[in-house]
Amino acid sequence: MNAQTTVTDILDELLVVLADEHAALLRLDHAAIGEQATRKSSLEAALTAAIGPSSLPSELGSRLRAVRRAALTNQLLLVHARACLQGLLGLRGAAQAPVYPGSGARQTAPAPLRVDVRG
Repeated sequence: MNAQTTVTDILDELLVVLADEHAALLRLDHAAIGEQATRKSSLEAALTAAIGPSSLPSELGSRLRAVRRAALTNQLLLVHARACLQGLLGLRGAAQAPVYPGSGARQTAPAPLRVDVRG
C-alpha cells in the first residue's frame, strides 16, 4: 500500500467519524461525541505520520474539501448547541459558563439562532 492510498484511507475514515459525530451532535449524545473526538485525534496522528514531511498529492483535494465541509458543519452544530444550552441556563438563572475553556470572560448568551447547514 503506497502513501497516497494510506492517506486516502485515513481521510475516508475521517469522513465516517465526522458523520458519526454529526449524528451524535444531533442526538446530544455526550458520550458518543467524546468517543468521536478520541477517534479524530488518533486519525490526526495517523494522518500526520502517513504524510510525513511531504506535501499532499493534488488528487486528494476533493477529499480534503469534503472533510473540511463536514468538520465545519459539526462546528456550527456545536456552536448552536452551546448557544441553546446557555439560553436555557440563562432562563433558569444559572451562572453563565465561560465563553471558552480557560477564559475569565463571561458572555450573556444571545438568543439561539437556527442555522441551516445542509447546503
